[in-house]
Amino acid sequence: MKQNIFSPLKIATALSIILSGQSAFAVTETQINNAFTGATATGENIPSGGCRTVRAASAADGRQVFENAATCVSQIENELKSDLRVVGTAVIENQRALSALQDQVSISSVATAGIDTNTDSIGANTDSIGDNTASIGANSASIGDNTASISDNTASIGANTASIDINTASIGANTDSIGANTASIGANTASIGNNANDIQSNGQNIASNLLQIQSNDRDIKELQTDLAATKQLVLDGIAIANAFAGIPQAVNGKSTIGFGVGNYQSANAIAVGISNNFGDSNQHTIKINFGSAFERENTAGSVGYGYSW
Repeated sequence: MKQNIFSPLKIATALSIILSGQSAFAVTETQINNAFTGATATGENIPSGGCRTVRAASAADGRQVFENAATCVSQIENELKSDLRVVGTAVIENQRALSALQDQVSISSVATAGIDTNTDSIGANTDSIGDNTASIGANSASIGDNTASISDNTASIGANTASIDINTASIGANTDSIGANTASIGANTASIGNNANDIQSNGQNIASNLLQIQSNDRDIKELQTDLAATKQLVLDGIAIANAFAGIPQAVNGKSTIGFGVGNYQSANAIAVGISNNFGDSNQHTIKINFGSAFERENTAGSVGYGYSW
């Protein structure tokens, strides 16, 4: 801003003109006289023609000096306007600076809120750090235990390494055995193929034999049935024979009719017989028998002749 180059006279005159709303070119004689009187009384420098600064000795001198007062007042007015423009520009710049400061204040408010949030987070992190410190202490103890376990495992690994070496040698020996077994497996595979053919052939033979066995089974069952019937027939025959033996025989030239009962195991029979003894000396005897079994009605008969002397 421009430095203040105005005297009290300039300021008093200009302000009185501006405040009264009058033009700089409508200055009255009374205003000029009052200005000179004030200037003389105070001993200030007053503007002369061309607004040069001179020393006024009296009021009369001041009046003579102000012959070009209108011109000087106009110059003062122009200077004031120029100063006002400068002041206006400065005011605008100050307003802009103030707006920028307000923006910075807003940013600072946001930053302050962020700082408060960060303060809370820092407090929470401090608690977490304390918890982590305790966990680190516990982990340190666990690490110590794990170190001892690692040492034990290292010894076990060493022992296992020796066992691995032994197993490696055994694996080598087993590899040779596997090679030999592979050859045997190949031979067995061929044998299995042959056996498969034989098995198929045997299967066909077995199927044929099964049919024959089933036929034989039927024949055997029929034979068993026949044997049972034959057995019973034999039993009945023996029972009938026993019944024949029980019939009395005729003697001394007489005729006799008799009955007999016979048994053998589970068979029972009955028989009837007629006999006759004849001749000059009763030397001739004839006998006829008939018998039957009780259960199955099997029958039998006999005829006999005898000569006695």
